[in-house]
Amino acid sequence: MSQQRCKRIAINSCWLGLVLIPFISSCGSSGGSADTEVKPPVIAVAGSETVSPTPIPLNGNNELSQQEIEQMAVKSLNTAVIDDSFTFQSQRRITLDLHFTHPQLDTKLGIYSALDPHSDTPIHLLELGIINQSNRYRSSLSISTDIESIFIVRNDDSNNFIEIAINQNTTISYHFEEY
Repeated sequence: MSQQRCKRIAINSCWLGLVLIPFISSCGSSGGSADTEVKPPVIAVAGSETVSPTPIPLNGNNELSQQEIEQMAVKSLNTAVIDDSFTFQSQRRITLDLHFTHPQLDTKLGIYSALDPHSDTPIHLLELGIINQSNRYRSSLSISTDIESIFIVRNDDSNNFIEIAINQNTTISYHFEEY
């Protein structure tokens, strides 16, 4: 074997040792006993008292069995308190039915879900529609359940918008009275 090849092997071995030694030492034992308990964090749930779950017992391998995990989940879910106003739904479907006294010709309608707190103009466009030679606009939209009203803007005039509340059966009906 040539002298240069021996030097390369020695240098590569040194680099390999420098990389592997910290890695191998970090994979070793944590120094604790195999049957120690892991203490979970303290949990604070909004609107309730602070809850500190019981420590989790570990078997000799520092692992939980599937049965132990399921038992802990059942205990946790049995003690969970859900506010009465909470719903698992995140969206709802609304029906929009707008009527006009006179037929509209190329009238643009913007349907928005919120007002900008600084400029007091509608933001978050949900739908943009155009009415042409009709006195009615109908649509169906999916919106977030936390939206309680929508804002209608005609012909991009965001200073003259109409706020319409969404009723319980998610139907929005409004009649534009024009003179």
